[in-house]
Amino acid sequence: MLFPQEIAAKKIIPSLKGVIVHKMIDMGYSQHRIARLLEISQPQVHKYVTRSLIYYYDYLKALGFDVEYIDRVIDIALKLLSRGDKPRFVLVLTNLIDSLSIQLLCTTKPYFKELCRETGNTLKFNDPFIEEYRLFLEKLLIIRGLEKLVPEVGMNIVYAPKPPSDTTDVIGLPGRIIRKGDRAVAIGEPMYGASRHLARVLILMTRTRPEIKVASNIRYDDRILRLLDKKGLKIIKTGPHSSRSDFWNSIEHAVKNKPDAIADSGGMGLEPVIYLFTDSLDEMLSLIEYIATRY
Repeated sequence: MLFPQEIAAKKIIPSLKGVIVHKMIDMGYSQHRIARLLEISQPQVHKYVTRSLIYYYDYLKALGFDVEYIDRVIDIALKLLSRGDKPRFVLVLTNLIDSLSIQLLCTTKPYFKELCRETGNTLKFNDPFIEEYRLFLEKLLIIRGLEKLVPEVGMNIVYAPKPPSDTTDVIGLPGRIIRKGDRAVAIGEPMYGASRHLARVLILMTRTRPEIKVASNIRYDDRILRLLDKKGLKIIKTGPHSSRSDFWNSIEHAVKNKPDAIADSGGMGLEPVIYLFTDSLDEMLSLIEYIATRY
């Protein structure tokens, strides 16, 4: 019987390392520096390079993995490594390796399938902030009327437990929260770097209000704005926008007023939404519950 760690060592890690090495070379790293950062020998680095990047992608695809997802996670990890954040580089890749190992075990070992159905084919690596986000998400999804707040583009909640310098410091959902019938459901597992747009909005807000750690986007409706006003929140209106750059210029200007919410009327390729900002996940939970139960 193979344990997940043995599956990872034999079938998954070599190909992941091949992808990582190729990407690092494309980023301008020398083989010597790659060997030092990955803590492997230079001949090992050379061995990975002798096979093409396509070879490693094809191997992973043959195992049944989503190579686009793998590619995205590796890009996030390498961005962390390029900033000198090796602990989180290792953390992100460990989470990926564990998840792929369990997935492969679930799809290839019949005796494991019952357990896989119970666990959802996932193995969670305990980052305390990811776990905090998961607990928040469980409470959020049972709020009565939450589905009414989900915009067409989907809803997301992003969380920066520490002052963010870029989107890899921000936790979010890769697939967002969507409406499914009469309820809201979350798509994907929370991870660092999962959100680009909303995470960037949050980062801009932290420049003027460093205490802000959480942002969300909900549907635009004047009734919601009246509820926020009744609660005494400061609302800044932006838009409509003629372009993406116009949108970001408007947001940069709006955050200087230190709002609690930005009501954005959308524009070219942008759905109107309301952005909410709070100091903590608990505060965001309370605010969304306040809106959902009165809307």
